[in-house]
Order: sequence, then structure tokens, then C-alpha cells
Amino acid sequence: MKIKVQIVQDSVADTELVLNELRRAGFDPEWKRVETESEYLAQLDQGWEIILAGYNLPEFNGLRALQLLREREPDLPFIFVSGAIGEDKVVEAMKAGANNYIRKDQLSCLGLAVERELYDAKEQRKRKQMAEAQCQSEKRNCAVSRLSSDFAYSCIHAGDDGYVMDWITDAFFTLTGYSDAELREQRCWLFVSHPDDRKMATQPLHELKAGESDTREFRIVTKDGRLLYIMSHMECQIDPKAHGGLRLFGTVQDITRRKQAEGKLAESERRFRQLSELLPQLVFETDISGNLTFSNLNGIKSLGYSLEEFQAGINIFALISPEDREKIKTRLKEILSGSETAPREFQLIRKDGGKFPILMHADAILEGGVPIGVRGIAFDITDRKRAEEELRESEEKYRTLVENAAEVILIAQDGMLKFVNSVASEITGYSNQELRSSPFLEFIHPDDRNMVGESYLKRLKGNMLLPRYEFRLICKDGSIKWVEITAVKVAWEGKPATLNFLSDITERKGAEENLAETFGSLRTAIGGIIQVLSSITEKRDPYTAGHQRRVADLARAIGQEMGLTANRVEGLQMAGMIHDIGKVSVPAEILSKPTLLTEIEYKLIQTHSQVGYDIIKTIDFSWPIAEMILQHHERINGSGYPNRLKGEEILVEARILAVSDIVEAMAFDRPYRPAQGIEAALEEIEKNKGILYDPDVVSACLTLFREKSFEFKL
Repeated sequence: MKIKVQIVQDSVADTELVLNELRRAGFDPEWKRVETESEYLAQLDQGWEIILAGYNLPEFNGLRALQLLREREPDLPFIFVSGAIGEDKVVEAMKAGANNYIRKDQLSCLGLAVERELYDAKEQRKRKQMAEAQCQSEKRNCAVSRLSSDFAYSCIHAGDDGYVMDWITDAFFTLTGYSDAELREQRCWLFVSHPDDRKMATQPLHELKAGESDTREFRIVTKDGRLLYIMSHMECQIDPKAHGGLRLFGTVQDITRRKQAEGKLAESERRFRQLSELLPQLVFETDISGNLTFSNLNGIKSLGYSLEEFQAGINIFALISPEDREKIKTRLKEILSGSETAPREFQLIRKDGGKFPILMHADAILEGGVPIGVRGIAFDITDRKRAEEELRESEEKYRTLVENAAEVILIAQDGMLKFVNSVASEITGYSNQELRSSPFLEFIHPDDRNMVGESYLKRLKGNMLLPRYEFRLICKDGSIKWVEITAVKVAWEGKPATLNFLSDITERKGAEENLAETFGSLRTAIGGIIQVLSSITEKRDPYTAGHQRRVADLARAIGQEMGLTANRVEGLQMAGMIHDIGKVSVPAEILSKPTLLTEIEYKLIQTHSQVGYDIIKTIDFSWPIAEMILQHHERINGSGYPNRLKGEEILVEARILAVSDIVEAMAFDRPYRPAQGIEAALEEIEKNKGILYDPDVVSACLTLFREKSFEFKL
């Protein structure tokens, strides 16, 4: 037998004698010899089963070794193995806690002594462990009794006085809030039962006979008024010591939470039944064999059965079309085994033999984690199936239309073409397979790829974009073709995509380029005409040389500040260049008169707006230049000329020219007065903002001069 032994001995020879004796007695020692206190302490926690020590060592002694051991291990066996010592020392050693003393001349007794001490130590450990376990058990029981809401009790029969309490666990007081004194006053704990339940609760006290038991549920009322549900179990036993010869043992369990859960479950069940009766679909439950245990009335009626026929018993397999019965059997097995419960389609049979398609959603009914049946809902998908068939037919029709369309039709998804019609191949020269095998951007001119790619991605994200734009395609033979695309976001096979219609506009683009060249030439010619007309005016009125150009420059800047389109700004500038063209009809001596004009002379000058209109009106400009010239002296309050127009009756461009004209006129010299300066001009329009001049135009003009440092070019 293996044994771990520490030997406190200074003699190697004596140590060998001890080891030989142990081996002779049948032990297989794992040992360590120490002879100093430091060595002893260093090895003391190595799990020794017994210590054999000499009494006297040169640097240590057995009594000191025993003292050190008992401070740490009170129960570890310690045997002195030594030469003859006095009887008083032996007594001292035994009182100090030694287990035995073996003289060196009696080593033959060592094996038996070691075996006995090891056995005693083992038994001591068992007793200690049992005592500790019992102590822990008692502590746990006390804690459980104190913390648990369940309690136990015993009542003894007291003759005519009935049963009185013998004992009851602390959980009663924790649960009810009553004290032990309050309980003793009432004789039996059942005084806490609800008044409406008391007769039922106390009935077993009067009726139970020896050997009988009773379990029932009722309500109790705690000291603070809370209503609790409990389950009481009583057993009646013979007890000769009791006055009446009987004793009741009982346990009480707080089932309030269970009752509340049952109430919630019952309410949930009620709501489920109510909801199922409102649904037009078939809602059903079956047992594990497929027998219908519940169905809503609408579901029963949809199958043509009466409630009585349903209650008589119907198996779900009888409602399934014969060709689907194997499928439903397999499906129910999957559901009951906990497999995937995705909805499946089947054909149901009505009582009259008619069939209709359903989509069935179902799941297992579990009780304690064990499947006991199936619960599900069946949707009549007749309309959906009809719609799918109509959709299939419609798709066939549309495919025919698409393939015979005059324009390219594409579906783009994930950067690839998922569908192309035959026209795409005709225009590009690529086959259908080639078009669908490479990213669609590879077929687009490099200069247009970023624009097309960004538009495609933004459209997929739902951004608002112009539905139509143009770009260039690279055909298989290397030629370039212009196309116009109309695109919308769609779903293709359940994922976002774009539906695209492409028209070949190569010929149109060529015509447009030719037209643009012609229009550019025409615009250049018109600009030249405008410049000539402007020069004629200024040559007759040298004092206002540059006036029309400066008015045109300021009008252009105001138009841009107000957000007018580039085309309108261009027309406004041209009108500004010739807005005084009508002055060709006014005598030069009046235009350059250095003194104030007479009334007749002023009226003559006022005719220049009408004269200018009459000169220009027959020229077919792209803008209403004649009307701008006619209205540039109108004022928004109706005080202008020649037609006393008001507010919105005046073109926006004419309102801009009016402000530009007055600012330039005041800022520069005139024959009859010196220049008044820009600030005076700005104060004039600011003062008459909303009276004579359009507020928006005035605001834009002030912004240009005061915030954006606009300056006239001389």
C-alpha cells in the first residue's frame, strides 16, 4: 500500500531501519527525511499521510516538530520513533498530541501502529466530513425555510377542540406576515384562508381519517391584505400520544404565480379563439395523429362542413387532395420533429369535392417540451394562383412586345445587363450573350462612363433624377452611336434594378450639331446687328457714349444675381445694348442740350421707348427684346411711360433695365448736369424700392455694389 511519510531524523541508518520495517509491513513509502526546523517547515504542506519523528536531534527535536504540526494539521498522525526516554517525557509527548511512541528496539510494532493510526485518521476525517455536511445541511434547511414561500406543519388532534398547531416552519411567517404569537392565538394556521374559501379549506380537518390524504387549492389573505393562491396537501396519521389519537402532517405551496400565469394563459387562449373566429382563413389544431381538435367557424364553413360534422371528428388527411397526402404526412412529421416550418402549398377538398389551393403555415404544439399536435393557418390562394397565371400570360405578351419593340430595352442589375431585347444586338453588333457577359459600362464611351455609372447608382438608391439623358455607345465594329435613355428603378427577381429604354439618336445628334452651327452663326450675326444699332445711337449722342453698354453690363449682373437662366440673361444683355435705339428719332441738339429741357422737348424724348419698339419689333429675336425696350421706363406703381404699366404687367427684364438705367444715368455725367455718384444712385433706388422699382431687382443691385464690389467699366 502506497503511503506518503515524512521522517524527522538526523541518522540515515535509523531512517533506513524505519523504511525497511514499513516495507516489511506491506507499505510502499514515498518519503522525505528532514533534520532541521527550516527543512521541516518547507516540506510540511506536501500532503504527508503520517510523520515519524525522533525525540532528540542535534538542531531540532520531536516535541517542536509536533507543536508546529498541530498548529497546522490537528488530525495528521504523528508517531515518535526514538530510543529509550523517561516515562514523564512519553506522557508529555502524548499530552502534546502525539498519536503513539515506538522505541527503536520495538520497531517490529511500527507497521501495526502506522496501519492503526492511518485507519483512525481516515475514520476521523469521515466523521468530521459528516459533521460538517450535517451542519451545512441544517444551515441550508434553515435558510430554505426562512427564504422559501413554501412551508410545512404538523397539527395534533386535541379531542373536542379539534386540531391545534404542534409546529410550523418559518416560511409561514415569511409568507403571511403573521408572528408566532398571533398564530398560537388562532390554534391552527387556516385562520389565514380567504373567508369565501374557509369552509372548503378546513373541510379535511373534520373528514380525514388515519391513512387518508387530501390536496386542494384555495386563497389566503396575508396580514398586509395581499391575496395569495396556495396548494395545501394534508396527510392524517395515527399518533397515540395525541389526545385524539391523530396527527396531521401538511405542506403548503405558494402557487400565486402559477395561477397568474394560468389566468394569463386562459386570457391568451380566449383572445386566440376570438381572433381566429374573426379570420376568414382556416385556423386549425390537430392531435399528433392529424385529428382536428379545433377549427374556427369560418374555416369549417369554407370547407362546406357544419359544426356538428366537425365535432363528430374529421382527420386533416381527409381534407387534403389525394395527390398531396404524402406531402402533408411528410410535412407533419417535419413539424413534429422540430424541423424547418416554412409555409407549403397543398390542395384542399371541400365537402362537395371541389378543390382549391392553400398556403399552410404550421408549427408544433408543445406540452412540457414534447409535441402533442400541430397548430396552423391555411390561406386560400386561389386568387393568387389565378393572378400568377394571368401574370405568366401577361409576361408572355409583354415579352412578345419587347422583342418586337423599335427601341433597345435593357434590365441592369449589379452592374450587369440581366435582360436585353434583340434590338440591342441590331444596334451594337454584339450578341445577346456578349452583352450580358460583361459589365455594361464597358459598352459606353469612356468620356460618358462616370455620368452613366453615377446616374445608375443614384437611381438604385431612390434619388430623384432626370428620367431622360443622352450618352454614346461603342459598337462591336468600333463605331460610336448616340443614344437617348429613359430609365426607372424596378425590382428584378426580388432585387433592385433599372429598366432602361434606349433610342438610337445618332442621326438626330448630327442634325442638331448642324443646327447648332447654324444657330451659332445666326447668334453671332444678331450680336453684330445689336452692336451696330448700339453704335448708331451713341454716335448721335456722344455725351452718353458707353451708356447702353454699361446698362447692359449691370443688367446682366443683376439677372445672374437673381438666378435667371443663361438664355434669359443673354437676351437681357442684348436688350440693354440697344434699349435707347429709339433716340435716333430725337434731334441731336435736344439730346446734347446742356440746360434743362422744355416740356415739349421732354415729351419728345419720352417717345424713344415706343420708337425703339417700332424699330425692333419686326426682327425675329429669340427673346422679347422689343417689349423690353418698350417697357424699360415703366414703373411698378404705374407712373412710368409710355403705357403706365404696373407691377407684374412689366416684364422682369424691363424692371431690371429700369434699375440699371437709373443707376448708370445718375453715376455718370449728362449734358445738363454733372455725375451724382454711385452712392446717390443707390440711395435713389433704395428709397423707391417697392414704389418705383421692383424690390427683388433693387436688392440684387445693392448686393452687387455693396457686397460683391461691382464696378462699371468705363
